Amino acid sequence: MVVSTIIPNFLYLGKVSDTIDLNLFKQLQITHIFSCAGKVKNPDNYTSIIRCNFEDEDGVSIGTYLEDGLCFIENARLKGGRVFVHCLGGISRSPSIILAYLMYMTRYSLKDIYLYVHQCRNVISPNNGFMLQLLDLEMQLLGTESFSRAKLDWKRLSKQTHKTDLTVDSFSSLVIEKPSHPIRHQQQQQAVKIKIDSPPEYKVFFESKLSKYLTQTLTEQTLSDIKAAIQADDDLHKKVIEHISETTQKAYALCNEYPFITWRDLVEYIPKHINSTITTSTSHS
Repeated sequence: MVVSTIIPNFLYLGKVSDTIDLNLFKQLQITHIFSCAGKVKNPDNYTSIIRCNFEDEDGVSIGTYLEDGLCFIENARLKGGRVFVHCLGGISRSPSIILAYLMYMTRYSLKDIYLYVHQCRNVISPNNGFMLQLLDLEMQLLGTESFSRAKLDWKRLSKQTHKTDLTVDSFSSLVIEKPSHPIRHQQQQQAVKIKIDSPPEYKVFFESKLSKYLTQTLTEQTLSDIKAAIQADDDLHKKVIEHISETTQKAYALCNEYPFITWRDLVEYIPKHINSTITTSTSHS
């Protein structure tokens, strides 16, 4: 099987031998490679490579590799990069990294993401131990599990009887047209780890910090402009990105003071804050 496109112009999945095809990788404009097999052909052709070699066995703990993968892929995304994730066959280890990343970034259920990635690459089959650890992550992120641990539901999925509403458009917000400001890899890694390991009350705490930051940052004129954009059916997400770019230093200060706050948190939370602020101001007018 050839390289599988998970998100066009951003995220790709495959096997180690795929990296032999330099012409294909130049065509796809791959800049970053996350290798779960420790091997990469023609390494000098890429901006950044992470090599980790862990066994495809049920008893292997992959928590550290998931965190490394999340940070590596997200940093590449924010720099406008294109990422190829691979293991020996593109069946178990590398799909596990992709599943964790998409679940973390979108908060879609593991089952829906599994079905979507399976549509893109129908040979994926993470081993049972990896799937159980992904279910642990799903519980920490979403507070629920979309597969039955006892029944090992994921082993009986088929295109005929199991479908997802997720399409490539469901992930379009992850594709950026131009690089964002540089992100500190170590800082983002720490933020991911804290979120995965921390209890739910952390969410309340960091949202309060985000709210305070945004209250100080979003001027009445900015809110007025965004409100007009909403009424004109413009893309609020792009307005949010633009505003973060304009207030980079303040955002850096916030992330440095509270290292568990990531840039993704800012992107996710700003629309909520804006809508809440606009609703409140409208009700008082």
